[in-house]
Amino acid sequence: MRPRRKRWRRLAFALGDCAFLLAIGWLAVAAVQVTQSLPGSALLLSFLGMGLAMLIQMGLSFLLAPLLGSIETMTPSMVVAMFSPMVLEGIEMAGFEFIPSLARYFGALCGALMFGWMAAYAAACQRRFQRTCATHE
Repeated sequence: MRPRRKRWRRLAFALGDCAFLLAIGWLAVAAVQVTQSLPGSALLLSFLGMGLAMLIQMGLSFLLAPLLGSIETMTPSMVVAMFSPMVLEGIEMAGFEFIPSLARYFGALCGALMFGWMAAYAAACQRRFQRTCATHE
């Protein structure tokens, strides 16, 4: 494959991964917000919301795994789908109430932060691998 095509392909996959994690964060927080608006025990509704967020994440991951890769979609999206609603609920328990649209943007921000961390980690691993290969030649 030519280098120019390779760069475009890498960029397309990166944009797809980033958009996927943004969507997972957005939808996970939205799922928890929907369940929190129901009447009932806050603890039970929290478990229900997290379960719904994970079901949404698994469904989307299975749908997009053939396109983006199973490890690239499943593992980071699980972290985003669990982390963003839990942090949001912790902040709300501390007394800060988010308006619904701002909370969903917070979920998307968690997805963007996960993508940035993964990109930085991948670059660091690639540098280490290249140094290791260079010393063993």
